[in-house]
Amino acid sequence: MSSTLCRRREPAARLRRLTPGDAPLLRRCLCREPHLLCGFSLLNLFLWQPFFDLRAATVRGALCLFYDGRKVPRGDRKAPRGGRTAPAGDGINPGGGGTGRFMPVPPLGRYDAATLEACSAMMVRVNGSDNPVSRIENLTVEDLGSFRQSRWRIYEKGPEYILRQPDAAFLRGERLKHRRNLYNRFVKNVDVRFRDYRPRDRCGVLALYRRWTRGRRAKYGDLVYRRMLEESRRALEYMLASLLGLGVVAKVVEAHGQIIAFTAWDYISPEVFCVSFEVVDLRYPGAAQFIASALARTLACRLINTMDDAGLPNLRKSKLLMKPVATPMSYCASPVP
Repeated sequence: MSSTLCRRREPAARLRRLTPGDAPLLRRCLCREPHLLCGFSLLNLFLWQPFFDLRAATVRGALCLFYDGRKVPRGDRKAPRGGRTAPAGDGINPGGGGTGRFMPVPPLGRYDAATLEACSAMMVRVNGSDNPVSRIENLTVEDLGSFRQSRWRIYEKGPEYILRQPDAAFLRGERLKHRRNLYNRFVKNVDVRFRDYRPRDRCGVLALYRRWTRGRRAKYGDLVYRRMLEESRRALEYMLASLLGLGVVAKVVEAHGQIIAFTAWDYISPEVFCVSFEVVDLRYPGAAQFIASALARTLACRLINTMDDAGLPNLRKSKLLMKPVATPMSYCASPVP
């Protein structure tokens, strides 16, 4: 990708495939305006490359990002099926193959109705007309006016849960008493080491994820949730192999010579961090509270986005227990034929 990626000019709208090597320039484009939603995290944009190619085109001076669905290799086609998992749930089935094109975020930079019309045409060219795969995700309420004027169908994707950094770091006050008690009990009873992730930790982190998945599967039989576990495993493997050099903050907790917790975070804007992964050994109550608090204490930010709840009641309950200070709604928009 050339240094003209963010330049405001009028080239032909030709799609180019992005790789992690393009990350520095893409991050500059993402950080030109403040964002709250996790979809604008550089890590989250690249994280789902096992399922999608991330492509970019300059349309009327705005940088437009597209996901092109990949056909899954034959050996992977028995992966669980279901609804929302990787950011493609309705219409593209990463676990079972398939193709399609959509935009994970709205155009970056100033855009107008003509920009949106051109983006719609680029998606319809692949998906056909009136196909729900054609859509733009991670819109905020401030974005909706442009879409309503341009004949787009708008619907809610769900809220994201944002914490104040001091709340996540120190768990102060009556409203966080339960999490603080779990943290204190864990620190008192378990001799742990909190440190940076190292490449040689890869096998230990993947073994942790397998243990955590077994515990989640035993407790929750929901097929959508189980499919999320499988797709998140593939995304985790890809992140550990290819993405940790992009400025991602990754930490582990060790106890008794074993990794019992792992987390990876990335910043959305200078004052907002996003939690992309958090996995703990369920045999250690309080490990989740410990690693989240320990990492939050190292972050020089004001807010922490813990992402959405994927429409799952158990995940929503867990996120609300942290008493978020904001729950901004994320919207999608599909072109009306």
